[in-house]
Order: sequence, then structure tokens, then C-alpha cells
Amino acid sequence: MRSLLGIIVTDMPAVVRFYRLVGLDIPVSADGKRFVHRMGSGATLFLDTVFARGVDAGHVRQTAGYALGVRGGDA
Repeated sequence: MRSLLGIIVTDMPAVVRFYRLVGLDIPVSADGKRFVHRMGSGATLFLDTVFARGVDAGHVRQTAGYALGVRGGDA
């Protein structure tokens, strides 16, 4: 089973700065772009500013606050 954590953000530069501060090696070339990081454990983290409509056609982007969506399964 593979694990994936996708974080949809509104302020990518701030989020990238935060993850760099906590030790994630995010290259400067990734600034302002979707970022995908495969960890040694096999888990994958991705950061993006848009939600993939193919996953949830009814998704409405929030203007404030936060939302949590969880999806899992064997792949």
C-alpha cells in the first residue's frame, strides 16, 4: 500500500518556506510550482494550489479556513 498526502494551499511561497524551515529539502527551482516529494518510507507528499477536478467534480474552492479530505486504498 502506498501513502499519499496532498495539501492544497492558497499561499505556496509561505507553505514552501514553512516546509523548508522544518527540514524538507525543496529545491529553489520548485518555487511557485506544484511540488512532489517521495519520502524514504515510500510515502508521497504533494503541495499544489489547485484541486484536481478529476478527483471530485463537485469541489468548490474555499475562500477562508481549511478543509480536510481523506482518500485511501491499495494501489
